Parts: sequence; structure tokens; C-alpha cells
Amino acid sequence: MNAIVRDLDVATLIPHRGPMHLIDRINWVDTGSIQGEVRARLRAGAVYFSEAGFERHWLIELAAQASAALYQYSRQGAHAVSPKGYLVSVREFSTVEGVELQAEDELLFQVVFEVESSPLGQSRCDVVHRGQVIAHGELTFLLDA
Repeated sequence: MNAIVRDLDVATLIPHRGPMHLIDRINWVDTGSIQGEVRARLRAGAVYFSEAGFERHWLIELAAQASAALYQYSRQGAHAVSPKGYLVSVREFSTVEGVELQAEDELLFQVVFEVESSPLGQSRCDVVHRGQVIAHGELTFLLDA
């Protein structure tokens, strides 16, 4: 059964805790097709900032957490214990040059699961900042590990 659910906390949906918990909320999720949008506000002093500024490779981890939260909610609901999954590959993940991300910037992760064939799943993710897609790619996961 398809359901579109809005504004969900992600604290119980992924196993990440402390400084490695990088996403904030699910804006919306369609549980039937496993697609939706997750938001993250960049925090000063977080692991993705160095002296040089935001380290763009962290967008992959943020996208992976967003994908995991949507998958977990779609398949197990908000109150189930989060199983561990593993990111096994990243394909064609590219970022737009010249975008400077700062603390307090909000990112939106627009995720669509294209494959769900246990034990593997694949999502496509666009990263949006101020209305512009700044990164995109495909992530493959080992599900329910």
C-alpha cells in the first residue's frame, strides 16, 4: 500500500549516533515507491568541515544516510529498530564546481530507489542547495544486513 507521509524525525531510522548522525528530518516519503526528500542543516564544527571548509566527499555519506532513512521507514515504519546496512558502491557521483557550503546551510536530498532486490538496493540521489542541484549519483546498499 502506498502512503505519502510528511515531516518525520529520523533519529530511530538509521544507526548513526553522535557526530556521525548527519541528517535531520524526512520532508516526505512515498512508502510504496521508496522515494522522498530528506533535509540536513550543516552544523559548524561537524565532521564534514575542515580548515578548508566543507569537504564535498561528505555529500556521499549524507546521501547514504538519507537513502537509508527513507528505505527503513518505507519497509519497517518509524518505530522499528534500525537494522545495519552497508554502502557498497557509489556510481557517477558528481558535484557542481564553485558551490561553497557553509554552516547553517540547508541541503535537500531527493532520493528514488530504483532497485530493491534483497540483499541489494540502489538509490538515485540529487542534492539540492538553494533550489539548485549541486550533486547527484547512484548508491548501492547491502540491505538489512
